[in-house]
Amino acid sequence: MPETQITPAQNFEQRISEKIRETFAELVRQDELNSIVKKVIEDALYKERIIETRDGYSSYPRTEKKPAIVEECLDKFMRPEIVKCVNQWLTDNPSKVLNMIEATVKKGVASCVFDEIDRRFG
Repeated sequence: MPETQITPAQNFEQRISEKIRETFAELVRQDELNSIVKKVIEDALYKERIIETRDGYSSYPRTEKKPAIVEECLDKFMRPEIVKCVNQWLTDNPSKVLNMIEATVKKGVASCVFDEIDRRFG
Protein backbone atom coordinates (compact mmCIF):
# COMPACT_ATOMS: atom_id res chain seq x y z
CA MET A 1 0.00 0.00 0.00
CA PRO A 2 1.47 3.40 -0.93
CA GLU A 3 2.17 5.79 1.92
CA THR A 4 0.01 8.91 1.96
CA GLN A 5 2.02 12.05 1.43
CA ILE A 6 1.19 14.91 3.77
CA THR A 7 1.47 18.28 2.09
CA PRO A 8 2.73 21.32 4.04
CA ALA A 9 -0.84 22.75 4.06
CA GLN A 10 -2.27 19.51 5.52
CA ASN A 11 0.53 19.40 8.08
CA PHE A 12 -0.21 23.00 9.05
CA GLU A 13 -3.97 22.27 9.37
CA GLN A 14 -3.24 19.22 11.52
CA ARG A 15 -0.94 21.22 13.79
CA ILE A 16 -3.56 23.97 14.14
CA SER A 17 -6.28 21.40 14.91
CA GLU A 18 -4.14 19.68 17.53
CA LYS A 19 -3.20 23.01 19.12
CA ILE A 20 -6.84 24.06 19.32
CA ARG A 21 -7.77 20.73 20.92
CA GLU A 22 -4.93 21.07 23.44
CA THR A 23 -5.58 24.69 24.37
CA PHE A 24 -9.37 24.57 24.39
CA ALA A 25 -9.35 22.81 27.74
CA GLU A 26 -7.01 25.49 29.10
CA LEU A 27 -9.10 28.35 27.71
CA VAL A 28 -12.52 27.23 28.93
CA ARG A 29 -13.17 26.68 32.62
CA GLN A 30 -15.36 23.75 33.64
CA ASP A 31 -18.25 25.99 34.74
CA GLU A 32 -18.15 27.79 31.36
CA LEU A 33 -18.16 24.49 29.51
CA ASN A 34 -21.09 23.29 31.63
CA SER A 35 -22.96 26.49 30.78
CA ILE A 36 -22.30 26.05 27.05
CA VAL A 37 -23.44 22.42 27.12
CA LYS A 38 -26.57 23.32 29.10
CA LYS A 39 -27.53 26.06 26.60
CA VAL A 40 -26.94 23.78 23.62
CA ILE A 41 -29.11 21.05 25.14
CA GLU A 42 -31.87 23.51 26.05
CA ASP A 43 -31.85 25.00 22.57
CA ALA A 44 -31.80 21.59 20.91
CA LEU A 45 -34.65 20.15 22.98
CA TYR A 46 -36.84 23.04 24.07
CA LYS A 47 -36.62 25.73 21.37
CA GLU A 48 -39.00 26.01 18.43
CA ARG A 49 -37.26 24.82 15.28
CA ILE A 50 -37.07 26.69 11.97
CA ILE A 51 -36.57 24.33 9.04
CA GLU A 52 -35.49 25.69 5.65
CA THR A 53 -36.30 23.67 2.57
CA ARG A 54 -35.92 24.34 -1.12
CA ASP A 55 -38.13 22.92 -3.78
CA GLY A 56 -37.26 22.58 -7.44
CA TYR A 57 -39.42 25.54 -8.47
CA SER A 58 -38.13 28.46 -6.45
CA SER A 59 -34.69 29.78 -5.68
CA TYR A 60 -35.93 31.07 -2.32
CA PRO A 61 -35.92 28.76 0.67
CA ARG A 62 -39.23 27.99 2.31
CA THR A 63 -39.19 28.21 6.09
CA GLU A 64 -41.34 26.04 8.25
CA LYS A 65 -41.77 26.35 11.99
CA LYS A 66 -41.79 23.11 13.95
CA PRO A 67 -42.37 22.67 17.66
CA ALA A 68 -39.54 21.93 20.04
CA ILE A 69 -38.41 18.31 20.05
CA VAL A 70 -39.67 17.77 23.61
CA GLU A 71 -43.08 19.18 22.70
CA GLU A 72 -43.25 17.05 19.57
CA CYS A 73 -42.36 13.88 21.51
CA LEU A 74 -44.86 14.62 24.27
CA ASP A 75 -47.55 15.23 21.69
CA LYS A 76 -46.73 12.04 19.83
CA PHE A 77 -46.52 9.75 22.85
CA MET A 78 -48.87 11.40 25.37
CA ARG A 79 -51.77 12.45 23.12
CA PRO A 80 -53.45 9.01 23.07
CA GLU A 81 -53.36 8.83 26.88
CA ILE A 82 -54.65 12.36 27.28
CA VAL A 83 -57.50 11.68 24.83
CA LYS A 84 -58.44 8.55 26.83
CA CYS A 85 -58.47 10.54 30.09
CA VAL A 86 -60.58 13.35 28.62
CA ASN A 87 -63.03 10.88 27.09
CA GLN A 88 -63.31 9.07 30.43
CA TRP A 89 -63.98 12.35 32.27
CA LEU A 90 -66.65 13.30 29.72
CA THR A 91 -68.28 9.89 30.16
CA ASP A 92 -68.15 10.11 33.97
CA ASN A 93 -69.49 13.68 34.18
CA PRO A 94 -72.39 14.11 31.75
CA SER A 95 -74.29 16.61 33.93
CA LYS A 96 -71.23 18.90 34.22
CA VAL A 97 -70.72 18.71 30.46
CA LEU A 98 -74.39 19.53 29.81
CA ASN A 99 -74.24 22.49 32.23
CA MET A 100 -71.13 23.84 30.49
CA ILE A 101 -72.77 23.47 27.06
CA GLU A 102 -75.96 25.23 28.22
CA ALA A 103 -74.00 28.09 29.82
CA THR A 104 -71.88 28.50 26.71
CA VAL A 105 -74.89 28.50 24.38
CA LYS A 106 -76.79 31.01 26.56
CA LYS A 107 -73.75 33.27 26.77
CA GLY A 108 -73.13 32.95 23.04
CA VAL A 109 -76.77 33.62 22.07
CA ALA A 110 -77.00 36.59 24.43
CA SER A 111 -73.73 37.96 23.12
CA CYS A 112 -74.90 37.62 19.52
CA VAL A 113 -78.20 39.39 20.30
CA PHE A 114 -76.46 42.27 22.08
CA ASP A 115 -73.87 42.58 19.31
CA GLU A 116 -76.60 42.77 16.67
CA ILE A 117 -78.60 45.37 18.63
CA ASP A 118 -75.44 47.41 19.14
CA ARG A 119 -74.56 47.15 15.45
CA ARG A 120 -78.02 48.27 14.30
CA PHE A 121 -78.72 50.97 16.86
CA GLY A 122 -75.31 51.86 18.26
